[in-house]
Amino acid sequence: MYHKNLPRLDPDAYRGYAHVFFTNVTWQRRTLFLQRSAVDICSAMLRRCCTETNCECLVYVFMPDHVHLILHGINDASDVLHCHQMWKGRTGAALARYLAQDSSAECGAGFTGVAAAIAAESGSTCGAGCTGAAQMAAESGSTCGAGCTGAAAIWQHRGYDHVLRRKEYERGALRKMIRYILENPVRKQLAAIWQEYPYLGSMIGDYDIRHPYWWDWFYA
Repeated sequence: MYHKNLPRLDPDAYRGYAHVFFTNVTWQRRTLFLQRSAVDICSAMLRRCCTETNCECLVYVFMPDHVHLILHGINDASDVLHCHQMWKGRTGAALARYLAQDSSAECGAGFTGVAAAIAAESGSTCGAGCTGAAQMAAESGSTCGAGCTGAAAIWQHRGYDHVLRRKEYERGALRKMIRYILENPVRKQLAAIWQEYPYLGSMIGDYDIRHPYWWDWFYA
């Protein structure tokens, strides 16, 4: 169940050391994340956005038509909401570019496939002579219900977010929330155990989230 058009908290609630659970659903429930290439585009940009906004991604799960994330700030200058909005905008543009091109097509910067989509989002020029999001939107033929094309037709306008409350920081509570998110592929019968599902992970720590050492190390 996804909550629509819920009032968003004051922006200050997302700043500093906030932990926020986000769910983003694709436009018209398009199954965009059935292949590694689309997930790689989004995960690479997530890592970049986190670095730029002083945030970290505790866990991510790419389901076929939606994505779950827990992001948190690492210092007083962190802005988790800005990190998420930046990621959503960039991935919308890059996925539109990726979907519009053949996986072997080469852009003007000399990249192909996933690399071409990321390069285009970063400002490199494609073979058609356009740059960045303008190129992606121009080449995307998908149209949303509001009449938008390109990046605007990748994600639903508003997703769901939940800023963790004080009681959810009690020892073990955040760990349970992460496990609940990781179990999504099992509940949807996409994997027998969550460790077998390929499109999930964490961007903190020295170990893969599937490794027991990650859980031994995790602080909550």
